[in-house]
Amino acid sequence: MKKIRLRKVEPIDTKIISIKVLFLVILLCLGLVVSRFVKKPQSQNKDPQNNSSSIKDIKNPLGDVKGLMSQFNADSLKKKSEDLADYLVTETTDQIEKTASVAGNTAQAIIYDAALKPFVDQFNKLPDGQKELLKKQLCR
Repeated sequence: MKKIRLRKVEPIDTKIISIKVLFLVILLCLGLVVSRFVKKPQSQNKDPQNNSSSIKDIKNPLGDVKGLMSQFNADSLKKKSEDLADYLVTETTDQIEKTASVAGNTAQAIIYDAALKPFVDQFNKLPDGQKELLKKQLCR
């Protein structure tokens, strides 16, 4: 019986893979922290503030511009800023999820290429008889 010689597989650079995995974990944690602190429950947003100031309290030296008061009062600015914050959190979370998905697929491809592809290539080069012997040995 002939001995089967396998080609040496180059070692996987674990530093690069561990750095990429660490980066993904940090990115996911950052996304969760941002979404927890920036997004407020709706019950807190409904409480009116008694100390809010408006443009009515400020005297305009150029004259009274009443059309701008309806656009720039404190309540409308507060609502617009809350809407913008919600939008930014949603978009940031979506981008983090997309990035994590792409990075996971890339890591999977790198691991496959580094670990399994040389073995599969070497296996495919074997004659049929040796392939069957190796299959029997591996599937026990």
